[in-house]
Amino acid sequence: TRRTVSTTMLGAQSQALMRLLELVCDVVVDLDADFAIADGAHKLAAWLASNPSDVQGTRLQDHMTDYEDRARFENFLQQSSASAMPTVVHTKLLCAGSRDAGAVEKSAEIFCVTFCGLQGRRRYIAGI
Repeated sequence: TRRTVSTTMLGAQSQALMRLLELVCDVVVDLDADFAIADGAHKLAAWLASNPSDVQGTRLQDHMTDYEDRARFENFLQQSSASAMPTVVHTKLLCAGSRDAGAVEKSAEIFCVTFCGLQGRRRYIAGI
Protein backbone atom coordinates (compact mmCIF):
# COMPACT_ATOMS: atom_id res chain seq x y z
CA THR A 1 0.00 0.00 0.00
CA ARG A 2 0.95 3.62 -0.22
CA ARG A 3 1.59 3.90 3.53
CA THR A 4 3.92 0.90 3.49
CA VAL A 5 5.93 2.42 0.64
CA SER A 6 6.18 5.75 2.49
CA THR A 7 7.29 4.03 5.69
CA THR A 8 9.90 2.00 3.79
CA MET A 9 11.26 5.10 2.04
CA LEU A 10 11.38 7.03 5.31
CA GLY A 11 13.31 4.23 6.99
CA ALA A 12 15.74 4.07 4.09
CA GLN A 13 16.33 7.84 4.19
CA SER A 14 17.04 7.90 7.92
CA GLN A 15 19.36 4.88 7.60
CA ALA A 16 21.22 6.62 4.77
CA LEU A 17 21.65 9.73 6.94
CA MET A 18 22.92 7.61 9.83
CA ARG A 19 25.43 5.79 7.61
CA LEU A 20 26.70 9.02 6.09
CA LEU A 21 27.29 10.54 9.54
CA GLU A 22 28.90 7.30 10.77
CA LEU A 23 31.50 7.67 8.01
CA VAL A 24 32.63 11.11 9.17
CA CYS A 25 31.82 11.14 12.90
CA ASP A 26 33.07 9.29 15.97
CA VAL A 27 29.57 8.94 17.44
CA VAL A 28 26.09 9.14 15.96
CA VAL A 29 23.00 9.47 18.13
CA ASP A 30 19.31 9.55 17.35
CA LEU A 31 17.36 12.20 19.25
CA ASP A 32 13.62 12.04 19.74
CA ALA A 33 11.17 14.93 19.40
CA ASP A 34 12.00 16.06 22.96
CA PHE A 35 15.75 16.11 22.10
CA ALA A 36 16.44 13.08 24.34
CA ILE A 37 18.96 10.48 23.19
CA ALA A 38 16.85 7.63 21.83
CA ASP A 39 19.60 5.52 20.24
CA GLY A 40 23.40 5.55 20.33
CA ALA A 41 23.79 6.16 24.07
CA HIS A 42 26.36 3.36 24.45
CA LYS A 43 28.68 4.87 21.85
CA LEU A 44 28.29 8.38 23.27
CA ALA A 45 28.89 7.09 26.79
CA ALA A 46 32.10 5.37 25.68
CA TRP A 47 33.25 8.56 23.94
CA LEU A 48 32.51 10.60 27.07
CA ALA A 49 33.97 7.94 29.39
CA SER A 50 30.58 7.73 31.11
CA ASN A 51 28.19 5.01 32.12
CA PRO A 52 25.57 4.30 29.41
CA SER A 53 22.78 4.58 31.98
CA ASP A 54 23.97 8.15 32.70
CA VAL A 55 23.56 9.05 29.02
CA GLN A 56 20.47 7.16 27.82
CA GLY A 57 17.44 9.43 27.76
CA THR A 58 19.41 12.61 28.52
CA ARG A 59 19.37 15.53 26.14
CA LEU A 60 22.54 15.97 24.09
CA GLN A 61 22.72 19.65 24.99
CA ASP A 62 22.79 18.73 28.70
CA HIS A 63 26.33 17.43 28.09
CA MET A 64 27.50 20.77 26.65
CA THR A 65 29.58 22.89 28.98
CA ASP A 66 28.77 26.30 27.51
CA TYR A 67 25.33 27.81 28.12
CA GLU A 68 25.37 29.73 24.82
CA ASP A 69 26.19 26.54 22.88
CA ARG A 70 23.31 24.73 24.59
CA ALA A 71 20.92 27.58 23.81
CA ARG A 72 22.06 27.81 20.17
CA PHE A 73 21.74 24.05 19.66
CA GLU A 74 18.32 23.90 21.29
CA ASN A 75 17.17 26.92 19.28
CA PHE A 76 18.20 25.17 16.07
CA LEU A 77 16.32 22.02 17.05
CA GLN A 78 13.18 23.95 17.92
CA GLN A 79 13.14 25.98 14.70
CA SER A 80 14.23 23.32 12.23
CA SER A 81 11.96 21.44 9.90
CA ALA A 82 12.30 18.21 7.95
CA SER A 83 13.49 20.17 4.93
CA ALA A 84 16.09 22.17 6.85
CA MET A 85 19.72 21.98 5.85
CA PRO A 86 22.11 20.23 8.24
CA THR A 87 23.76 22.44 10.80
CA VAL A 88 27.07 22.30 12.62
CA VAL A 89 27.57 23.36 16.23
CA HIS A 90 31.09 23.78 17.63
CA THR A 91 31.04 23.10 21.36
CA LYS A 92 32.65 21.27 24.25
CA LEU A 93 31.12 18.21 25.87
CA LEU A 94 31.66 17.25 29.47
CA CYS A 95 33.20 13.84 30.02
CA ALA A 96 32.21 11.42 32.76
CA GLY A 97 29.19 13.53 33.65
CA SER A 98 30.93 15.44 36.45
CA ARG A 99 30.87 19.19 36.70
CA ASP A 100 33.51 19.55 39.40
CA ALA A 101 36.82 21.38 39.06
CA GLY A 102 38.59 18.28 37.71
CA ALA A 103 36.06 17.65 34.95
CA VAL A 104 37.41 16.86 31.50
CA GLU A 105 35.98 18.58 28.44
CA LYS A 106 36.22 17.40 24.84
CA SER A 107 35.94 19.79 21.92
CA ALA A 108 33.34 18.61 19.46
CA GLU A 109 31.59 19.45 16.24
CA ILE A 110 28.01 18.27 16.20
CA PHE A 111 26.42 17.77 12.80
CA CYS A 112 22.67 17.68 13.18
CA VAL A 113 20.05 16.69 10.63
CA THR A 114 16.31 16.89 11.15
CA PHE A 115 13.94 14.41 9.58
CA CYS A 116 10.32 13.48 9.90
CA GLY A 117 9.89 10.10 11.56
CA LEU A 118 7.00 7.69 11.55
CA GLN A 119 3.58 9.23 12.08
CA GLY A 120 5.01 12.64 11.19
CA ARG A 121 7.05 12.98 14.39
CA ARG A 122 10.16 15.08 14.15
CA ARG A 123 13.44 13.31 14.90
CA TYR A 124 17.06 14.36 14.83
CA ILE A 125 20.29 12.59 13.98
CA ALA A 126 23.43 14.08 15.50
CA GLY A 127 26.97 13.10 14.58
CA ILE A 128 29.79 14.07 16.91
